[in-house]
Parts: sequence; structure tokens; C-alpha cells
Amino acid sequence: FFSSLVIRVVDASMTSARRSPSLVRTCGELLAAHDLFIFDMDGVLWHGTNAIPGAADALRALRDANKRVRFVTNNASKHRSAYVDKLRKHGIDASLEEVYSSASSAAKVVKHTLRRSHAFVLGMEGVVRELEDVGVKVSGGHEYKPPATMEEAHHQELDLTVDAVVAGVDHNLNYMKIMHASFLLQAKGSDISFVATNLDAHGPTSNGRFAPGGGVSVMSVQTASGRKPDVVAGKPSQMILDLIMDEEPRIDRSRALMIGDRLDTDIAFANAGGIRSLLVLSGCTSVATLEQKQSEGEAEAHMIPVYYADSIAVLAASDSA
Repeated sequence: FFSSLVIRVVDASMTSARRSPSLVRTCGELLAAHDLFIFDMDGVLWHGTNAIPGAADALRALRDANKRVRFVTNNASKHRSAYVDKLRKHGIDASLEEVYSSASSAAKVVKHTLRRSHAFVLGMEGVVRELEDVGVKVSGGHEYKPPATMEEAHHQELDLTVDAVVAGVDHNLNYMKIMHASFLLQAKGSDISFVATNLDAHGPTSNGRFAPGGGVSVMSVQTASGRKPDVVAGKPSQMILDLIMDEEPRIDRSRALMIGDRLDTDIAFANAGGIRSLLVLSGCTSVATLEQKQSEGEAEAHMIPVYYADSIAVLAASDSA
């Protein structure tokens, strides 16, 4: 299995349509060149409930080599503790302090940066709990009770103590909830903040399909209210990376590697933050998509990885494989 996996490097100095990746690195060289490995999870370590083959071995190899490991996700549907449980279920050792989500980052920015105290949420248990963990009162969310009729909705009394609208992936997203958020943003103007957990259009499922992501909720509210988010907490925003690097002051960014499956979030996140990136083809991005982006030159250069591989299992493959 491991012998079929390869890592290829993309020459960032070339931007012509003829640029093509070539095999120039071994996993041993990757381990030698990096001290901090930052993993996206969906599409990298698992698809839905199915683990990516070799993921646990790859993480075990990094731990054995005394590498620092962090896990990041734009999925705001679950609390970080749920991701710790899922990682462990798939044989991957992890602690709560090693997991960063767009939900936890959004909660921190609402509380500590924007200094807001009451959020109306288009989202699920994950972002609700993260907000409550930092002391922000929550309305809406997965327990939202919509008005019985459209007439009631149009004339509903708004709770003007709400000073933030937080939007993310929401399996119960509906017209009434979008309207309520839009009414709040219209009513309070600059006295209310609009925070997006992320702008992901979709995410992978266990059967290879792609389900709507957090960006659907965000764009619905943006379209209805005419207002763009004030802050986007998830990738490719630098909020999560800045938090990680602040907590690892002894590691230079040149020694950090981001491993992800999406060009527009994971790879753009790494490039914007000045760290290297490894694209794995086990999730949202195919070779054809990567080649298309390469052919577009400078316009898409921010989404071109330094390395790419079939899957994360390559990090456990020996140089002699």
C-alpha cells in the first residue's frame, strides 16, 4: 500500500501554464524539515465515519518522532471535545488543547475581540457550546423555535440585547431563521457584529458526495441583509494559525506544515500564513483540479501547495518503500 504513495513538490517559482509537479521529496525529508504538523480533519483523516487508511499510523509516526501536532477544522457543527473523541476512536491520540475549530475561534473573537455578549446563532451544537464556554449568551441555534406564520415572522419583536449574529453550518437552516438574523442586522446596524464561522461551500460525506457547508448559511444572511460578515473565523482566515503559532513560540513558521484536502481553504490558509503545505488527494481535490489551478498561473498561485500526495498515509511510509 505505502509503496504506491508519492509526494510531489510544486515549484512555486514557476507560474506558466506548462508547470507540472515532479517527485523531489521523501517523507524522511519532510520529517526532517518540519517540527509542527497541522492537520485538517474532514477529507484528510476521515470521510464522515470512515477513517482514511493509514491516518493513525501517520500520526503515530509523527508522535514517535517527537513532532508537534495540531488539528484544525472549519466544521463548526461539533464541539472540540467531539473531535477529540472521534480522533481517539480512529486510533489517533489527541487532547482538547490540540484541536482548533472555526466554532471555537468564532467564539473567541465574539467574546474577546468584538466584546459581544449575546449572539443569535445560525448553527448547531458545536458553535452554541463554544460560545457558551466563553460566557456568551446564545439565542437561536439548534433550539430555535420559528414563528407559526409568515405574518407573525414579519412583525416579531426583536431582542435588541443581541449584539452579534454568528452563522455557520446548520442542518436545520430555514427561511425563518435567515429572516430573523437579517432583521437583527437591519435593526441594529453598527451596534451588532456579523461573524461567519467559515465560508465553505460544501464538505465531503462518507459516500463521496458533497454536502452544503457553513458558507450556505453565511451567504443566505448576507444576501438577505445586504451585509458582508465583519469577521470570518475559519480557514483561510489567519485567526486559527495565529492562535497556534502564538502557543508554539519556539517553532518558526518555516518549520510548520499544513496538511489539507482543499485548495481554497487549507492551502490558501498555509500560503497566506507563510507556512508550507501538503495537499492530500483523499478529500475534495482531484489531480485534475490541481492541474487546472496550476495552469491558471498567478491568478490562482495562492492555492498552489508546496507538496501533494495520495493521502496522509505517506507520512508513515519509509523512504525505502
